[in-house]
Amino acid sequence: MIDLPAQQQHMKQQEFKSSEQDDVNIINDENSLISDKGCTSENGKEDFVREDKFLHHHHLSFLDNTQDETRRRIEEMNATSNNSVCFAISTSEQKKGRGTSGRVWISSKGNSFLTVAIPMDSVPVPLTLLPLKVGSIIAKQVKELLISCGASDAANNVSVKWPNDVLVDGGKIAGVLIESATDQTYQTWFMIGVGVNVAVAPAVDTAGENRGRRSTCVKDHCLKCNSGGDSFENNVDKDHSFGDGMEEATALANNIARDICSWIYYADELSEQGSNNKDANAKILLNEWREWVDWEKELVVRDSTDNEIIVPLGVEPDGQLRVRGQDGRERLLMVDYLL
Repeated sequence: MIDLPAQQQHMKQQEFKSSEQDDVNIINDENSLISDKGCTSENGKEDFVREDKFLHHHHLSFLDNTQDETRRRIEEMNATSNNSVCFAISTSEQKKGRGTSGRVWISSKGNSFLTVAIPMDSVPVPLTLLPLKVGSIIAKQVKELLISCGASDAANNVSVKWPNDVLVDGGKIAGVLIESATDQTYQTWFMIGVGVNVAVAPAVDTAGENRGRRSTCVKDHCLKCNSGGDSFENNVDKDHSFGDGMEEATALANNIARDICSWIYYADELSEQGSNNKDANAKILLNEWREWVDWEKELVVRDSTDNEIIVPLGVEPDGQLRVRGQDGRERLLMVDYLL
C-alpha cells in the first residue's frame, strides 16, 4: 500500500495495498560493514553508516520504528542535503512497529526491520507497480538466505501474495508498508518499510478483527531441513554460527536495501542515456512478479464479513489483481488485504 501526501491524493485511486553524527565511520567498500560504538542518536547507537554510489545505509541499535525515523530525516532535508540518493534506516530492535492500516507489526529481536527511502520521481515504473517490485526483491533475498542454510525445499516454496507479502510454505515471513514524506525542498519520498522474520516467528491471531496469516521464520525452516539432528548453527555453515539471528537480519536488511536502490540507480542511468522506458520496465517487472505467485492457492479477503474466498487469476498492467469469487464472477482488487 502506498500512502501519498495531500498534493498527490488523486493518485490514491490506484493505491496498493539525520540526527547529528559525530565521528561516524563511513565506508565505500561494497562488501563490508563496520561498527562505530561511539556514535549515538536520540533513538539508539548508530552502529554503522555504509555509503556507496547508490545507497547510504544507517543501522541503529534500537528505534521506535524505522518508518518514523526515516520520516524525521526526510523532513529535515533541505537544499544543501544530498537528496538524490536512496538511503536506508535499519535497526536491531524496533519497539513500536506497525503494519498496514495501523495494525501492530510484532517486532521480535533477531528479525529484520528496515525502511528504504527513494525519491518519488526516481521510480522507473508506474507508481502502482512499486509494491510488486519490492515483493519480488524480498522474495529473492529470502530464498537466497534459505538456500545458504541448506533449506532447499523451503527455498523452492517461497512465494509472493499480492501485492508484496512474502510466504514460505504458506506462512508469512515478510511484509511491506509503503508511505510517503516530503522534504523541505518539496520533494516527495517513498518510505518502503520492510519486516522479515529471520530468527523469530511471532504469534499472530488467526481470528478476530486483527487476524492475520500464521507466521514463519528463516530459522525454523533451516532447523527443519536438517534431518540428521545437527544444530541450526552447524547446518548453516561449519564456520558460521547463526546464533540469535542479529547478524543475518542486519545483512539481509542491507541486501534488500541494495537491491531496491540499485534498481533505482541503474534505471536512472539508463534514463540519462535516453534508453529507459517505463512501459518496458513495467513489463519486465510484472513478468518477474508473476513467477513468484502461487496461482492455484485460494485466498481470503480479510475485511470481508463472510471470509470471502477468492482465486487469483492474473495481474493487470497497473498492478491490480484479477480474481474470481465464490460466485464465479471476476473482479479487480485494488486495496484489499488478503489472507
